Amino acid sequence: MFNIKPTAIKEIEKYITKRNGWLLPELKKKYPDLNFIFTKVPHASVSYQRDKATIYLPEDNSSEECLTHELLHLYLETKESNIVCCLIEGLIREKTNLKLIFSKDLVEHTTNCINHVKMLPYFIKMGYDKANFLADSSLNKCEIHYARKIKRRFKFLGTYFKFAIDSYIGKFFAMNDYSGVN
Repeated sequence: MFNIKPTAIKEIEKYITKRNGWLLPELKKKYPDLNFIFTKVPHASVSYQRDKATIYLPEDNSSEECLTHELLHLYLETKESNIVCCLIEGLIREKTNLKLIFSKDLVEHTTNCINHVKMLPYFIKMGYDKANFLADSSLNKCEIHYARKIKRRFKFLGTYFKFAIDSYIGKFFAMNDYSGVN
């Protein structure tokens, strides 16, 4: 049914349950080439293009919630509701002056936070605990002294510092990502 390396079949099957199993047939409609790969990277991720998608799960720290989180990222891509993220990415990609300020990583982080807001209701409705939605949901995303440091470094001699702007906007979205516990 899915493209799973033989050594990973038993591993992935233990994370597919009644709560998240309904997502798989939905995803296969848009991504007939759906793969699961266990990696040494400490966090999960997903990549997709056209009809192919791959979910990467950490070998040492996977769970049903971790897989469900990544499945929900793909699920949003199957719905028309992801227009906001597409507009943000497209606008920044097309505008030269915005590309000077917003890095690719910042755009990905921002759209990821927006997606989390849309994904969380599904996650909770499926019976999962909000505290298990993000691996770092219990961490403080921004402290006041850090925000002050970023503010001081925004502009120097008329030049904007991309790193400071990235940090500020990234922390802003992380703090306002309502999927976290805090």
